[in-house]
Amino acid sequence: ATRSAEWVVVAELVVSLVLAHLLLHRTLAPRAWAIVRAGADRWRTIDWRAAGVLLLVALLGFALTYADRWGAATALDARQFANYAFAGTIVAIGLSTQSLVNASVYPMLARLYARSGQAACFELCARLSIGGLLGSLLLAVPAYFALEYAIGRWYPAYGIAPMLVAPFLVVAAFRVSEFWSSYLVIVGYQGRLLRTNLLAGAGAALAWIVAVQAAGNARTPGGFAWLALALAVIGYAAVAWGAMRTSRTESRS
Repeated sequence: ATRSAEWVVVAELVVSLVLAHLLLHRTLAPRAWAIVRAGADRWRTIDWRAAGVLLLVALLGFALTYADRWGAATALDARQFANYAFAGTIVAIGLSTQSLVNASVYPMLARLYARSGQAACFELCARLSIGGLLGSLLLAVPAYFALEYAIGRWYPAYGIAPMLVAPFLVVAAFRVSEFWSSYLVIVGYQGRLLRTNLLAGAGAALAWIVAVQAAGNARTPGGFAWLALALAVIGYAAVAWGAMRTSRTESRS
C-alpha cells in the first residue's frame, strides 16, 4: 500500500511489539510481582559468564545466518539483489519454522536431560536433527519443481530466482533441522558451541573464497547462494560433531 520498504519494516515492528506485549501480559501479569521479587533475590547467583557466552552465541549465529545476504546487498545491483532476496524467502521460511519447532523441542530436551541424563538427551536430539534433515531434503525435491513452476508462472520478472531455488532449499533443510545447538546449551557446553560456530564460519568462508572466487563468479547471485550453502552445511556438521564429542566424553566418564 505504501510502496515503501521502510514502512514495511515499521509495520512488522509494530506487529511484533503488540504480539510480544500480549504474550507477556497473559503469561506474566498474574504473577508479575512474584517474578520481580524472585529475580531481585537471585540476582547475584546468576551465572553471568554463561549468559554472556550465550549472548555471543546468539550474535554470532545471527551474523553467520545473514552473512550471505549482507554480502549480496553490498555487491549486487538492485535487480540482482531483488532476485536474491526473493529466492531467499525460502531460507526465511525455514528459519521461522525452526524457531517454531525448537520452541517445543528445547524444553522437551531439557526435561529429558533433567530426568534421564545426557545420553538420553543426545539420542533424542540426534533422532530429531538427522531425521529432520533427511525429511526436509526429501520434501525439497517436489518443492523445487513446484517453486520453479510457480516463479515462472506468476513471477516472471524474477528471472534469476529459479536458479537459486535448489541451493536455498538445501540451506533451509539444514537450518530447519539443526537442534544440536540446543543440546549443547542444555548440557552446559555454551563455550564449545561458540568456538565451534566461530571455526565453522571461518572454515566455510575460506572454502567459499577458494572454490567460488577462484571460479570468478563470487560477486553474483549464484556465488552468494553458495556462500549461504557453505555456511549452513559446514555449520551443521561442525555443531553435530561437537555434540557427538560431548556425548562420547560423557559415556567414557
